[in-house]
Amino acid sequence: MAWDPSKQFQTQDRSSTVEFGRATLGSDGTVEVATSLSTILSAIVVYKDFSGGAVPVLGALTCDNTITSGAVTITDDVAGALNSGVTIQYTFRGYN
Repeated sequence: MAWDPSKQFQTQDRSSTVEFGRATLGSDGTVEVATSLSTILSAIVVYKDFSGGAVPVLGALTCDNTITSGAVTITDDVAGALNSGVTIQYTFRGYN
């Protein structure tokens, strides 16, 4: 999983870095999201606007906050595979 500058963005404040972007859930309701952070302090993940496509079964989106090989896993814990192909938006705050 590589950083995609067309979908992923980064900014900084005095004490931390904020990364935000969008990703698409895979066939099992998960997606690996590339990050340049070394530690994630908080993560917010929501379903993207549905006006142009399928409406997902509302589940519980979670981020494991564990960075492995430069990526974290976001999972739709409730709906899982039902939401395959649904776009999500995320915001991570942490340290580089």
